[in-house]
Amino acid sequence: MSDSEAAAGGMDQPFPPELKGEEARQQQGQEAQKKEETQEEDGEEEQYRVMAEGYKDEGNAAFKEGRYKEAIALYTQGLDIDPDNHVLYSNRSAAYLKEQERGKALKDAEKLMEIKPDWPKSYSRKGAAQHALTRYALAIETYQEGIALFPTDKALVDGLKAAEEAYNIDKQARFEQAKRERETAEHRKKKEAEAKAAAENKEKEAEEPPPTDDLASFFSLVGATGTDPKQTISGANVQRDVKKALKEDYAKADLGTSESQIARLLQPNYSWKNLNPYSVLSLGIVQAIEDNIPPSLPPSLPSYLYPPQISGGEA
Repeated sequence: MSDSEAAAGGMDQPFPPELKGEEARQQQGQEAQKKEETQEEDGEEEQYRVMAEGYKDEGNAAFKEGRYKEAIALYTQGLDIDPDNHVLYSNRSAAYLKEQERGKALKDAEKLMEIKPDWPKSYSRKGAAQHALTRYALAIETYQEGIALFPTDKALVDGLKAAEEAYNIDKQARFEQAKRERETAEHRKKKEAEAKAAAENKEKEAEEPPPTDDLASFFSLVGATGTDPKQTISGANVQRDVKKALKEDYAKADLGTSESQIARLLQPNYSWKNLNPYSVLSLGIVQAIEDNIPPSLPPSLPSYLYPPQISGGEA
């Protein structure tokens, strides 16, 4: 078949040998260039990784010597080069915790958990940061999640035990604090009520007149009556000198025998009747007539406290 016939029949023409070899050479060159670029990238990554590891080692040395701020700075330099290095996040979280920067420690632990969720230290670092922030319940949850995946990890087991103890102590302390606050509030409320009651009683006493002492009024009146020879006692509308009458009545009194006096003083209701000095001294009258009370005596006095009724007809 001639070339013209093949063209007329629409058959594919093979590439000339010189063109086919050129294309192969170009393809090989591209593959070689790509491989070289990949090797260069891998070499750079390896170089960065080695540098980051160097910062990590220096940071670890500073951490062991207690130079935590320096360790944090070195770990940070390493993360600037290798931002996905989970070990650097773990170590920096521990260094932050040593420097009491608890919030930053938790932030690094959370980043660590995001990068490496299948590593026990991701849970122990996060639980330790939560514990340091007194988030004991959350720390317990974190440790329990880690123990579910790594049941024999000592750091997780010890961390859970410490978090549970801290939780119980904190719970008891909160209970005691609430109790003290409640007692303080009740005491203050009681004091306020007592002060209010005292103020009300003071106001009430200021409004009410002071109570009178009937017995004191009686003896005061008796003393006043004995010193005033012109005092008038109503009964038979007769005025008489009380002091003179008492002396006369006492002089005329028949005291009788000692036995009769004892019997008189110990008669029924003697403890009440003997409150009347006139009766005790046998001045002639043992009780007052209630419907003829002297107007100067308070009407609330019991009848046995009234002074004797003196009649003007006797001399």
